[in-house]
Amino acid sequence: MRIKECTISDSQWGDAFKCLPANLQDIYFSPSYYKVYEQVYGSQAQCIVFENENDIALYPFLISPLRGLSYIDIDHEYFDIQGAYGYNGVVSTSNDADFTSGISRAIIEYCQEKGIIAEFTRFNPVYDNHKLAPYLDVVNVNHNVLVDLIERDIWQNSYEHSTRKNIKKAERLGLSTTVIAGSDVTSEQLDSFIDIYEKTMARNSADDFYNFPRNYFESMLRFNGENTIIIFTIKDEIPIACELVLYGGSVGYSFLGGTLAEYYDCRPNDILKHAIIEHLKAVGCTFFCLGGGTTDGDGIFRYKRSFSKNGVVDFFIGKKIHNELIYNQIVNAWSERFPEKCEKYGSQLLRYRC
Repeated sequence: MRIKECTISDSQWGDAFKCLPANLQDIYFSPSYYKVYEQVYGSQAQCIVFENENDIALYPFLISPLRGLSYIDIDHEYFDIQGAYGYNGVVSTSNDADFTSGISRAIIEYCQEKGIIAEFTRFNPVYDNHKLAPYLDVVNVNHNVLVDLIERDIWQNSYEHSTRKNIKKAERLGLSTTVIAGSDVTSEQLDSFIDIYEKTMARNSADDFYNFPRNYFESMLRFNGENTIIIFTIKDEIPIACELVLYGGSVGYSFLGGTLAEYYDCRPNDILKHAIIEHLKAVGCTFFCLGGGTTDGDGIFRYKRSFSKNGVVDFFIGKKIHNELIYNQIVNAWSERFPEKCEKYGSQLLRYRC
């Protein structure tokens, strides 16, 4: 097996990404997606490329130093790794057991050599790529909803009756939608999107993590313009709901969005999702991943399921502590320094970053 360690600054990651079959050239594994996190947050993005005869696999992630944490004092340089926000893990042209085992051994050796103490992954529910990481502690934590865009009659066979009613109601009330390619979004349109998004996050008392700065959205559209769209629901020429959608390969993803609360009764979200589904189907995607709820089976999840009655799939995360001694030292130091955060974040593997 040939193994290469790639960064954004060289061309090997992009070259390897282009070697994947078209349906696997998913935005979440692309260097352009990870470039956003380098540019905005100063994170270091890396990708390990595995090649064996005609097979190829990529594992992109962010590697972060621990020395910068103010509450710890360590002599050596240690790191942790995790995928960028969204879905992560290995994408591979093969699920051959020998190839998968070789990838696992190589990642474990990499972590030992680089001083990585812990690793966290949110697996992609479309590709079932948790099966490619037997070295991790894989946990089924939730469910996600996928819309099968190959289905000929999505309206009748995927949508629940209540969803069809809500879309018709929105149309009767004069709501319309507009789809804008990421590369064509104007500053004013981005202002509208951010305004709706931030009001939604404030109303829902969202975690600070979701308070993305403006340059995050600007970078996402600049580096991934061909693989992003922003969709608005419009009433009386006023944007009242919006969504940023990522897509690439054969899959589209519901990413970030929001709704003005005073327009809920008009059902702007239903007609918005319907427009997204029609657009992704038209551009050749085979799946639309809506994600899941905050907790399994909550109202958000039930709403998403109403667009795909039979599209519920398992969602897995992966965890591994590569250096228990240092990991425990850091977690203990964090717990002593931030005891008020232990209840909320205590179950997270990388809780010391909260």
